[in-house]
Amino acid sequence: MRSKLVIGGLTVAVAFLLATNPVVVNAAGQITSAQIKNNTIKGKDVKDKTLTGKDVKDGSLTAADLAAGTIPAAPKVPKVRWALVNHTHTAILAQSGGISITSVSGGGTYLDMGEDVAGAAISATNAYTDADGGFKGGIIATICGGAPYGGTCSGGGNVNNTNHVWVFTENTASNAGENHAFYVTVIG
Repeated sequence: MRSKLVIGGLTVAVAFLLATNPVVVNAAGQITSAQIKNNTIKGKDVKDKTLTGKDVKDGSLTAADLAAGTIPAAPKVPKVRWALVNHTHTAILAQSGGISITSVSGGGTYLDMGEDVAGAAISATNAYTDADGGFKGGIIATICGGAPYGGTCSGGGNVNNTNHVWVFTENTASNAGENHAFYVTVIG
């Protein structure tokens, strides 16, 4: 029994001397990547969160080396839809796609955007075209469907929903509706 205690104590003493010996400690810090054989260090050999980007050689990792879900997705890019409506509000001269005129009434035009635009940003501006090059009044626009996204729309057809946008163009005095060419843009 005494010999087991002596051997145990001796083992602890030798381990202590090796761990605290400056030559051994210094040697551990002197190992470089050139001295390590390829494919000998595995993921289990590296402590979590000890490697940083500067520890990895440029070009040494490929997409196949990355686990699924470890790279965050790119931020969503908002969709942009737009249309150029003619001066009589009866035709779309140009557009991004999927937009149609639902109805026209006294300076106001209901546009079906082809999809829900609730919460999107909208903008309408007067347009200069060969058929409508004169002065124009104000212009207003709203997303149909009521609060919280816009106003209640009551034009012809089923327009009071968030698939529709209403654009109203005014005369030069801005005191009555008057048809003029316009651009409408929906972002989001």
